[in-house]
Amino acid sequence: MVVPKPNFTGPYQRDTVLTCHFFFEQMVPPESISVNWWRNESGSQRIIYAFEHGRRQRPKEDPAYSYRTDLYYNLTLGDASLKIQDLCLKDTGLYVCEAWSEGYSSHGVGSVNLSVAVQEHSDPNQQVQGQTSDC
Repeated sequence: MVVPKPNFTGPYQRDTVLTCHFFFEQMVPPESISVNWWRNESGSQRIIYAFEHGRRQRPKEDPAYSYRTDLYYNLTLGDASLKIQDLCLKDTGLYVCEAWSEGYSSHGVGSVNLSVAVQEHSDPNQQVQGQTSDC
């Protein structure tokens, strides 16, 4: 598993992509590839994106992320990057990318530590509402 940017800063209230690439030692059929992205918070795993059996598994995902995340990917090329929409301050933390192949011994895990940057606005009439975000 390769995570080119293990520490990444994303812009507040914008979309960002957490990069994750995996490599299997043997050729595996694309439909057997599964990918989970999760966060470890207070010792428990919160699945924020689940892809198994050739499709997304929304019932397994944390509702706070289910409609703000998507794979920005090409699984046949080993790309399992995660797109997070509308970053909020609560998104700061450690994200884990896990890829495996059903019926094969291939498995990989990588992590990205995400920070969310609030940028100053030059327009004094624009306000940043990061502390009140219900995201």
